[in-house]
Amino acid sequence: MNQKDINDQFNALLKKDSWWSKFVDSQFVAMISLFVGQMVYRCYQYAMRALQEGFISTALKRSSILAAAEDRSYVGRRIAPSMGTVKIKNLTDERLQLPIYAPFETGDLVPILLSDAVDLAAGETKIVPVSQLEVFSVERTVGAETPFFTVVLSKEMTANCHSIDVYVTEPDGSTKRWEKSFMFRSANNTSCVYTEFYKPTEQIGIRFGDGSTGRMPPTGSVVSLDVWCTLVQLTVVEGQKLTALNEISHYEQSVEVVTASLITGGTPAENTEETRARAQYFVSYDEQIVWGDDYVFYLKNTIGGMSWLRCWGEEEQERYTGYDIHNINRIFLCGHKPGLTQDELHAAFLAQLATIPDKMNKRFKLVDAKFTPVSINLIGKVPSTSVPNDVEITLKKDLEYRFGRDSYKFDNGSGFEAITKDQIWEYIKHLNVFTEFELEVIGSLAPQNLEDFIYIDTSVSQFDITFKKSGWQ
Repeated sequence: MNQKDINDQFNALLKKDSWWSKFVDSQFVAMISLFVGQMVYRCYQYAMRALQEGFISTALKRSSILAAAEDRSYVGRRIAPSMGTVKIKNLTDERLQLPIYAPFETGDLVPILLSDAVDLAAGETKIVPVSQLEVFSVERTVGAETPFFTVVLSKEMTANCHSIDVYVTEPDGSTKRWEKSFMFRSANNTSCVYTEFYKPTEQIGIRFGDGSTGRMPPTGSVVSLDVWCTLVQLTVVEGQKLTALNEISHYEQSVEVVTASLITGGTPAENTEETRARAQYFVSYDEQIVWGDDYVFYLKNTIGGMSWLRCWGEEEQERYTGYDIHNINRIFLCGHKPGLTQDELHAAFLAQLATIPDKMNKRFKLVDAKFTPVSINLIGKVPSTSVPNDVEITLKKDLEYRFGRDSYKFDNGSGFEAITKDQIWEYIKHLNVFTEFELEVIGSLAPQNLEDFIYIDTSVSQFDITFKKSGWQ
């Protein structure tokens, strides 16, 4: 309906009244009908905009997307810590033992935890894995037994939260660790379980049961949360001295602790678009791992920052290797995460797979990724306003970001896709730096094996970038 239609309807109504009929087609009526029409139109716009926020697929506000995700009981991937190794030397003539998660800090106060216990003979030196983590404790006293008793972390703590351990100390003094459950599945009135949720206010919370689906913490008990926090994408360089803290501070003069490698590889929490995409399909997966892409979805959602991940079963394997009785019910997993060795990534796979329900008789085989780089030859012309050397440096960085070994762009949201020459061409074209260019790929972009991870290696690629000459040059 346009403004003329509104004006005609307004006049038609006025004609029905003997007093108002004298104003029909007047400037006054035209002004009133314009005002009313614009007011109704603005209300319509606001209503349509509000309706858009009611659907996760069309919402624009992050809070709306998080609210829809919470309705689906979806909790997104949280930040992951940087990891590396330290060299610990026993400076005494006695045996020393350090527990797992012993705390240290760097000279600029970055907290570091041992990822394994260490036993040192007199004068002995060992290399030990560490993570950039710090543990904070949050306690709540249960004043009265309440259905769905809830503890919510602050926004600041949530922003740095990697994981949470939940303990309940009963009134009799006994303490027990409660287990995480998905939507209280299979829980009864004696199940010591909780579920996690993520609020639109950017806060993560813990919720206990109602006494029938999950036990309620009893009156007078104390709920304790060990919140494992990290500083996200932080790198600690090799050779930094660490200082012992808290309960092991008395070891300061007994051990020498120095970083033996870069402590790096931390990954941020998933972004808004990842939450939108994954929350839409989360109910379908329901943390019940079945086959194929289910494992890809589950592992990339629980182990953030992977460049590449592939999963296949016995049928695909036997297309390459032929029939083998050992492949029955075998699930093959292969991937790459920047900052982690293959052994470290495989250990992370196993840790996550250990928690899945209903594995039945499935068996997992972890396969080392076969890194298969390709190179490119590019001949390009740039305008005289550009500097060819600068263009080459920037182009290499752009190609590494999109197609390099440590790129996060192989994940298209639903899985990890292979590179094609058309993708490379379109990507370079849309950089809008070349007036013309020719592209040749050296090496095969088609994987010869299921574990082949194909990416562009710019260090061995060739670039011939020159000025495009004008007609008078």
